Amino acid sequence: MIKGSRYDFEICADKGFFIKAICRKSGRYSCVTNVNIILSSLSVDGRRFDDTSWNVNNTEAAKFKAKAIEFLSNNEFLVHVEDALDEDRACGEWENKERKGEPPA
Repeated sequence: MIKGSRYDFEICADKGFFIKAICRKSGRYSCVTNVNIILSSLSVDGRRFDDTSWNVNNTEAAKFKAKAIEFLSNNEFLVHVEDALDEDRACGEWENKERKGEPPA
């Protein structure tokens, strides 16, 4: 898990690929793989990458995971990612909420 100032990030590269962001304040979470700043950072485009979870092979998943770890570990860039997620949340896109004692969805 990568910890930001406002969000924590889980990167899943097992049987596909997705990035889950969890708001530290509210506990709300969403898969954010298809947010524009993430798509740009992963250098992808096209309908294949429209969904929040991508059906990719193990090689592609490993490549995306390495890139995601790299850009989410850059504190200056992470601020921009978190700003974009604040905007996304303001649009009401984050309905899921983590519950203590339960595994993440």
